[in-house]
Amino acid sequence: MKPLNCISNACSNILYKKSYAFRMIIGMAFITAVIQSSFLIFRVIQNYYDNTIYDKIIKNAVTFSTEVSEKSDIPERDTDMFKILSKLKNTTSPVCSIPLDTMGYIKDTEHKYIRLSRTTMVCDGISYTGKEKNIYNLGEYYTKNLSFDAELCLSEYDIIDINTEKQFEHYYPDEKLFLYGGPAQKSGEIMINSYILLHYGVDDPNSIIGKNVAFFIDGIEYIKNLRVAGVINEKYFNMKSTALKSDIIIYDSLENIADYCIGGEDVQFYLPIDNLLDNIDVYNAVEQLGTNDKVVCSESSLIGLSYTEKLSEVSKKILSVICVFIIFSMILSVFSIIKTNIISSCKYYGMLSAIGMSRISLFVSYFFEQVLLIVAALLVSFPIYEIFVLFINKIISVMISDEIIITISQLLKIYTISSIICFVVIFLMSCFVFLSSIPKNIVTSLK
Repeated sequence: MKPLNCISNACSNILYKKSYAFRMIIGMAFITAVIQSSFLIFRVIQNYYDNTIYDKIIKNAVTFSTEVSEKSDIPERDTDMFKILSKLKNTTSPVCSIPLDTMGYIKDTEHKYIRLSRTTMVCDGISYTGKEKNIYNLGEYYTKNLSFDAELCLSEYDIIDINTEKQFEHYYPDEKLFLYGGPAQKSGEIMINSYILLHYGVDDPNSIIGKNVAFFIDGIEYIKNLRVAGVINEKYFNMKSTALKSDIIIYDSLENIADYCIGGEDVQFYLPIDNLLDNIDVYNAVEQLGTNDKVVCSESSLIGLSYTEKLSEVSKKILSVICVFIIFSMILSVFSIIKTNIISSCKYYGMLSAIGMSRISLFVSYFFEQVLLIVAALLVSFPIYEIFVLFINKIISVMISDEIIITISQLLKIYTISSIICFVVIFLMSCFVFLSSIPKNIVTSLK
């Protein structure tokens, strides 16, 4: 029998067996709705966990603060402390940054900050004068004057710590951290905020990647010919942990610190902990070192993050067991419906076989019949799923937080994944029951 005839026969079977088709569609729709709801509940828990963790993940670290000496260097005792802390177990690559004192560098005591209009960026022989603008709005977290700010990251350490990268990926999952180029890899390279470049009149930020730039303040050269390694996404500066970061990040070695610092600048050393469950071990290790008050390692913050991680794991395991039990029960119910239908249809399949319909044609006809039923069940389950989503989101927004609700992209992803799982499981189960039952039933019916 041709595939088209098999499809026609499958449609006829569904119309003929209306009661069975109705029970199958309702049963499969119910299973699909249960599986979708299970995924949905997991997503709610994950959203709550993510918002709790990533909002505070920047505290999952050991920090060390000092300042640049009058000789424009970092005291040796402090750099030695850096090295000791960097060797702590369960920690990852450290970051060392120094917000530069541009006002002190040019000896400006009359203003609170340097406006961009006082600065000029020179790249490839072209001068870009900063455009005046009063407010630099960076979203809900931070608003500051559009001023000229620069920061030095020591090349002996990482540029962007792993916790900040995780936070960016959470807040902006579809965004690139570097819009053009990438992070600096060699001393004497620079990275610039994409937003600030617009105020220098750079329409194509990609055009300056790999070129040397210099920055002048009131005609005085402040930053001398550094290679542009990357243009950073302005959304990076929206986050709570980076709201105070400078728009221009210089990457250079400790040996060249005097080129940018005059003494008195704050030095921030940040050492991320690589696993939330290791927080207490790191805290105890810091305590055993007997460090001074310049080292900050908050026991309450570390314990809070660690407990949140443990509670998340426990809740997921409990829900997994419950959901597996419910889904297994639903699958047994549908299996019973399929089994009963095939047994009751043994005479029908026997007659088709008796008039010359091959077993392959029988299976192909049954194949299309199940596909049509499952697709119909998925379509029926979608409105139920939507109602459940609205119900869950309403509860979340009223009782917990508006920031934890299910987004459209998450909703579609859950529906797609759960629908595929339901389709595959029910279809394979139907085929197995058919192939294991029909040969015996046909012989019986012919007798």
